[in-house]
Amino acid sequence: MKTIYFESIDSTNNYGKELLKSESFEHGTLLYTYKQTGGRGRKGRSFLSEGGLYMSVLFHPTNLSFPITCAAAVAVRDAVKELSPETDLKIKWVNDLFFGGKKVCGILTEAQTENNSVHGFVCGIGINTRDTHFSEEIEKIATKINISDRESLAKNIAERLVNMYDKNQNPIPSYRSHLILNVPVSVYKNGVFQFDGIAKDVNENGNLLVYENGALHTLNSGEISIKLQEIK
Repeated sequence: MKTIYFESIDSTNNYGKELLKSESFEHGTLLYTYKQTGGRGRKGRSFLSEGGLYMSVLFHPTNLSFPITCAAAVAVRDAVKELSPETDLKIKWVNDLFFGGKKVCGILTEAQTENNSVHGFVCGIGINTRDTHFSEEIEKIATKINISDRESLAKNIAERLVNMYDKNQNPIPSYRSHLILNVPVSVYKNGVFQFDGIAKDVNENGNLLVYENGALHTLNSGEISIKLQEIK
């Protein structure tokens, strides 16, 4: 596995997408840093990126239907559990992980396309580790995991994720077993509130099944909000 470390970078995902434009990029390449100056999440939202682990993994587009984001959540959860057995992370659909009722990790998967052709995928992962810097406001909704060896954590996650992708191992059963379910949720699309319901399950594609007044909704995009007290 090719590994590239940066003292500081605007975004490992941005760098990764540039590498994907080259047909010679190495599948499974790991990019990581402990400081991003232009970190971002879904819909371009910026987020604090200093003192934690910020990494991206590059993939050849050999399996366009593989649920990389779900697999990444499983890889993060299992790698953290291996390095810190007392830390049992929970997954919030679709791309966040929580510990002690607060967010500890976010995932952003992006494709590099040109002329309707997919050149590859980059899966970005940001984790709040022991040295992550928080403002008082952020501390209300986010927390850290007590892991100091960020290099080992990055390589552990990348190896698990690439292995699942290459072997086409279905991550959904493990994803489901650690997913926050049977809790009230508010559903949003493009930042606009849609409805309140109960998150019940995910299907074989990782889509969330939400009940609303007896009706079943299948979410393949959008966002959900869960009250922190519901996240155990």
